[in-house]
Amino acid sequence: MTRTLDLDLLRSFAAVATLGSVSAASARVGRSQSAVSLQMDRLSDMLGFAVLERRGRGVALTPRGAAFLDDARALLDLNDRVLGHHAAGAACEPVRLGFVQDVGEGALQRILARVSALLPGAPLTVQVASTGRLMAGLKAGSLDLAAGFRGESDLPVLDLSREPMEWLGARDLRLPADAPVPLLVFEAPCVFRDAAIAALNAAGRGFRIAFTSPSLPGLLAAVGAGVGVTVRTARARRALWPGREPVSRIGAGAGGDARGIAARADAVRGRLSRAASLQAVSADAPCCPCRRRWVHRRRCRARRTPRPPCRPSQRSACPSRSRLPSAAA
Repeated sequence: MTRTLDLDLLRSFAAVATLGSVSAASARVGRSQSAVSLQMDRLSDMLGFAVLERRGRGVALTPRGAAFLDDARALLDLNDRVLGHHAAGAACEPVRLGFVQDVGEGALQRILARVSALLPGAPLTVQVASTGRLMAGLKAGSLDLAAGFRGESDLPVLDLSREPMEWLGARDLRLPADAPVPLLVFEAPCVFRDAAIAALNAAGRGFRIAFTSPSLPGLLAAVGAGVGVTVRTARARRALWPGREPVSRIGAGAGGDARGIAARADAVRGRLSRAASLQAVSADAPCCPCRRRWVHRRRCRARRTPRPPCRPSQRSACPSRSRLPSAAA
């Protein structure tokens, strides 16, 4: 006897798996909590194994339930796509999407083209803004889905990737060792702003907010003009500032002992590494071979042992007396 899966059961199951709570899923699918619980029992009976298990105050997928989730989502996607293409006179609900500016024009064009192909005829509304504004839109109900950099939030999140952070500054920018670092940042709240400030504080380096902007092009224009330095992802630099390289070093000044230089530079990298991901926002701050060579030379000098000379390409990139990023962006 042929059995047929009930798509309503699958839709409720996917909601529970995404939100981690039967009560939250019941609000999403428009059913009572007890009705969703009964649906999960029916689905388990139909499959012959439990799809959920209790975990604290919420629920979690069983190993077999997690394996089934991808197939359930695939069936739901196929159902929605077929109805969107073939249902005569089907009313298409508006699709409201949000993206951070770092996505870039090329990637955004490809994403929107794919969404339009999957949902032909659906009115599409797109907002490009900071992660904080996108989160506010999701909570207010003005957005259905947003792609941004993950911070602290109680919203359901699907981690897509991790992005390395980079310091960006103009090629001819020089930062005096005794002067505060001029920071170019978005208006708060901004995960990059928080990451940059936390990294400089951890390194014991003073700073001042030299430029704030609500737009990424404005921020990059200030970077190119040599107003100061900023922190963005490598993907954003490649997409929005092609042909530019990140600042090639993060370090302390020429004064001080080698151990202090290494410790403070590692603190900057460590704080940026922990600060964000597309679970948080990012992965590591720029790893700087030039800084390591510089510290090695100072250690050799302290031990009065010879050091190998820099190659010409290395010599031009090695730091002089700046304390923070000052190379090409």
